[in-house]
Amino acid sequence: MNRRKALIVGSVIASSALLQANTKTPIIIKPSYGSTHQIKPLSFNPKSLKGISEKVIVSHHDNNYAGAVKKLNLIQGQISSLPHSAHPIELGALKKEELIALNSKLLHELYFDNLGGKGVLPTSMKALLTQGFGSVDAWKNDFVKTGKSLGGGSGWVILSYIKEEQVLINQIAGDHSDSVATGIPLLVMDMYEHSYHMDYGVKAGKYIDAFMGNINWKEVSSRWEAI
Repeated sequence: MNRRKALIVGSVIASSALLQANTKTPIIIKPSYGSTHQIKPLSFNPKSLKGISEKVIVSHHDNNYAGAVKKLNLIQGQISSLPHSAHPIELGALKKEELIALNSKLLHELYFDNLGGKGVLPTSMKALLTQGFGSVDAWKNDFVKTGKSLGGGSGWVILSYIKEEQVLINQIAGDHSDSVATGIPLLVMDMYEHSYHMDYGVKAGKYIDAFMGNINWKEVSSRWEAI
């Protein structure tokens, strides 16, 4: 290739790179208040799960999750209509309720979306969990025991990636809000009793076993790949 052709090729590559940079999808920022949150439909057939009944899934989705979405819309409507003369305590009380309702909405959506699979780990996730915990069994033991620690109580178990620390952690999130500040959720398990009581009563361990067998690891992998 002579110098002239090299310059032409270089110019084409540079122009292509510039075009790609300029066509990057811009980040969309919506108004903080004023829009209505929508109830997200299930991504799987609730009859398809093994060990978790359709009755539980439908009730969980249509009552607990949908209720959180409706409550969030109500709270944010109250915030947006507060007069400028409102006392800071009034706003603070609503902000606390907003956080709980928002996280309940988001965690429920992550939870439902990582269900509907066969619980079969892909090779890439096996490697990731082994790197983080020493082995898949070590991760599973930690995740399951963390879930059992919440049996008869309430909260969430979340496999999170902490980018700043470059570590994976199985964490507890209580009251829909107590979680690692910058943790990125990869796998979410609801341990509130409404997730299993109709199926198993107080036997939370049986529900956890069923949950593990219905994980949609493809969705979990997609969350990891998106980081």
